[in-house]
Amino acid sequence: MSDTTSVPIRGTRAFGAGLACLVLALIAALGLTSQAKADFTTAKCAGTNIDANGASFAKGAQEVFNFNFKNLYCAGSGLNVAYNANGSGAGISGAQLRTSTSRFWGSDDPPTPAQVALMNSGAIETSPGVLAADTNDANNGKIHIYPVAAGAIAPLVNFPDGCNPEALADKYRTVSAAQISGNAALKGILRVRFTKAKFAKVWAGEENAKWSEAFPELAAQGAPCEIPIIRVVRFDKSGTTFGFKDYLRTIEPGRGWTTTYETGGGSTGNRAWPNAEFGEGGQCGTTAAPGKQADTVDYLTTQCENGNGGLVKKVISTDGSIGYSDIATARNASTTFAVNASLTTAPTTPYWTQVQNGTVAVGSAEELAGQGFTEPTFDEANGFKTTAASTPAQKGANCLSPGIFKNTPSTSFGDWSQTSGVNANSGFGICTLTYALVFDDNATVFGNTPEQESKARTVKDYEESIVSDVGQSQLFAADYAPLPSGLLSLSRTAVAEIGWNKAGSGGGGSTPPPGGGGGTPPPGGGSVQPPSNKFSVPRTTIASDKGTATFSVKLPGAGKLDVRGTFKAGKKKVKAGQATLTASKAGTFKVTLKPTAAAKKVLNETGKLKVSLKFTFTPTGGTAGTSNSSVTLKLAQK
Repeated sequence: MSDTTSVPIRGTRAFGAGLACLVLALIAALGLTSQAKADFTTAKCAGTNIDANGASFAKGAQEVFNFNFKNLYCAGSGLNVAYNANGSGAGISGAQLRTSTSRFWGSDDPPTPAQVALMNSGAIETSPGVLAADTNDANNGKIHIYPVAAGAIAPLVNFPDGCNPEALADKYRTVSAAQISGNAALKGILRVRFTKAKFAKVWAGEENAKWSEAFPELAAQGAPCEIPIIRVVRFDKSGTTFGFKDYLRTIEPGRGWTTTYETGGGSTGNRAWPNAEFGEGGQCGTTAAPGKQADTVDYLTTQCENGNGGLVKKVISTDGSIGYSDIATARNASTTFAVNASLTTAPTTPYWTQVQNGTVAVGSAEELAGQGFTEPTFDEANGFKTTAASTPAQKGANCLSPGIFKNTPSTSFGDWSQTSGVNANSGFGICTLTYALVFDDNATVFGNTPEQESKARTVKDYEESIVSDVGQSQLFAADYAPLPSGLLSLSRTAVAEIGWNKAGSGGGGSTPPPGGGGGTPPPGGGSVQPPSNKFSVPRTTIASDKGTATFSVKLPGAGKLDVRGTFKAGKKKVKAGQATLTASKAGTFKVTLKPTAAAKKVLNETGKLKVSLKFTFTPTGGTAGTSNSSVTLKLAQK
């Protein structure tokens, strides 16, 4: 729980011409706002600058949102939204305190009903770190809580220097020994990974004395592999920490990951961790922090500063450490987090790695065999690389699959505290939502004055730009994922309801023109931003009895996929096969390339054939995107 409130334990809790084109696309996408229940006298984009604070997980997303707001939605207005990514705890408490200078807040840790009650009533600090409802009914309000983006929480690893990960058993590595034996160039993308049971034990501090204790196959290497596995955790109360512990809860329900070490820490909240003390006298000196004991005792440390950025810096500087962060913060901190595919040795510099998702159960044969591992990035074949032989590495969180987010309420006034995006059967295993906390009417909360109305106007405009098609379409390139359609619809409804002085006699508010524009839109013209054409091919299966290749292709939405293969016969390029499929929604689909008669003839003669591939995906209503690669077809000789 990311707050400064004393509340009961919540129990288990299951982010030129082109410019002109985007401008009009945004305006068109916001046509729904003409129905908003707003009584603003301040015209759209005519408000004043505002401050906001909260979730550090959302920092990159907010940077994208702010760029769109300043340069597209309210271009020429000079407006700015200063978002301070100081953590979900600060976001939740800021929404509760009427002394807050911010006018909206962010959190990745969905507030509990008790926290929401303090937001609506207004709170005062009764003692350091403890809030209670104030006695002023005149400043009561009603808070909207709704998601603005989705994202992946990636496990981070700084593998011990001098310790060779090639000694790891296959289930604990991203590239098998057999694969490397057949292609030594694959060493550059070999990363350690933890099965579910191993992951929970290490994060509980129970197999951390040496890397060679957690992975006995490393013991033969001696000293380089005998340093501790140090857990690097957030210094502050964090929604990222909540999402990470929510995943660990699905592995070890009895550990108390989302009770004892989430709300059960009292004022410590989710800064508490198993087998570690919280308090003063540790690495943060007189400031109380996680990991009070020496790192060689509790195997836990922190950077002593708020946000995911501090955690990532500590992982980078701590050999043998592990951590967790949104992929945007990790990628921006160091290019090593996305590994260099051209390395000739397995990397030991910091990188993010895989986790098993809900397709495997703890203790099952599938878990122990190393099945069900997924990448945090959407492009599972290339997204974790800094270089790619065939396709440039694509950004974006692997959190687009239908059904990832469970227990979502039907409105922005519902209880989001049980919403979870972890351990789903498709996509990455640790996905999360990042939320906006916005009052329905700031007139009663912060005062019915022209100054406050002007700020509230900017809040509404900014939130409208976030939930627009254009605002959501930019998330992927920033290493997040847009909201699923159902949640996006809910968020748009919430933003449409945000108004001013609703209990008053009106305000003669300006009515937005058709299309959702406000004031005078920037000059330009163009069409609606096309749907994404980004796709990936995470898996290829060769059938040597038939000479076919079957590709698992991850598509971002509805559209048509075309796969064409060619091979060289002397100086000629000969067709090797073609396959197509039509998708009605986002998801992972299988398509099989069957050899042509010419290709089959070569296969019958030689048993194998190298084929150049061209994948083309044309999203419904959008433009085509292509990817080139190759595959070697095989046919068993009779």
